[in-house]
Amino acid sequence: MLKQGFRLSFHLGTWYGPEFEKIAKNPNFQRLLYSNTDNQKRLQMLLHNRVDGVLGEVLSLLLDAKKIGAVDKIAVIDCPLHDNEVHFIFSKKTIPEDFIQSFNKVLKAYKNSSDYPTFNYTPQ
Repeated sequence: MLKQGFRLSFHLGTWYGPEFEKIAKNPNFQRLLYSNTDNQKRLQMLLHNRVDGVLGEVLSLLLDAKKIGAVDKIAVIDCPLHDNEVHFIFSKKTIPEDFIQSFNKVLKAYKNSSDYPTFNYTPQ
C-alpha cells in the first residue's frame, strides 16, 4: 500500500490493532492517512477520489453509505483488520450494581437466544 501511495481514511480514536498502530507510526505512511470521526464525510472523500480506501466497522459504514446513496458505489473487502469485542461501560457513580448485574443477565440470555441477530453485511 505504501509503494502504491494508497491513501487511507480512518476513524480518529478507533483502535485498529497492533499492526495498524505500528505502520501508522511510519512517517512515509502517515502522509497517506486521513482521520475523521464522521463516516459520511469519510465515504464522501472516497467517492470524490480524495482517499483510496476507508477503514471502519462495516455495518456502520454501510448504514452511512446507504444514507448518502453510495452503497452501489463502494466495495467491501472481506478481510477484517482487527476483531474487537464491543462492551457496555456504565458509571459506578450513577448506575446501581444491581442494575448492572441484571443487565448482564438479560444480555447473556438474549445473546444465547434465537432472537439474537446475525448480520450479513453484503449490501442488498
